[in-house]
Amino acid sequence: MLEKLINHYSNYSVILAIEFVTLIPIIVGVIFIRHLNISMKFLLIYYIIVFIRDFISNVSAVYRINNHYLYNLSGFVEIITVGLIYYKAVDTIKSKKWIAILAGLSVFFGTFLWSSTEFSSGILTLADLCSMGISILYFNTLIAELKIINILKHSLFWVSSGLIVQAAGTFFIFLFAKTVFSENVEYSVFYFYWQVRQIMYIIFCVLSSIGFWVSKEDKYNYT
Repeated sequence: MLEKLINHYSNYSVILAIEFVTLIPIIVGVIFIRHLNISMKFLLIYYIIVFIRDFISNVSAVYRINNHYLYNLSGFVEIITVGLIYYKAVDTIKSKKWIAILAGLSVFFGTFLWSSTEFSSGILTLADLCSMGISILYFNTLIAELKIINILKHSLFWVSSGLIVQAAGTFFIFLFAKTVFSENVEYSVFYFYWQVRQIMYIIFCVLSSIGFWVSKEDKYNYT
């Protein structure tokens, strides 16, 4: 298996590069783990899950086993993780309620769109909408409460920015995932949209890494 996996990575070097990119926020998060609040710890767990998902996905690809279900499942993981991150980050009951409603409805409707054999555009689109909605709600809460002294030293500012960029950048790709990622589409078309998705993910990883790095300032950054 190891030889096949090495050949797979050598043929698709971009995939290997993405796995290394996922390691960046994991490494930074582990380095500053004693400074992380509960929300940032949830984010660290999310990246570990993504790394494991990608490894299993590549092993499945080596043996020509369908791995689409992994990405559909990770859509639910993203919704739940984002919900937990921001539910723990806000203090007001109203904000907590809206976060729980957005995440809960996304999971509920997503279950009706499940597919184990192909990319579910519905689940992936719901994950993007949920991430954008909750991130924007959090920004609105920050502005309303004015508790942060320096926004650039606030870990969730960077995470939220990354989430919005990623979700906005991949929204239309996932909306038409059944067409873009189908076996019948030309490889050049598939490769282009896959690369766009990966670029958005890299931006999210970089901004999340900054969030982990500035987390050491979090407890000193409130009025």
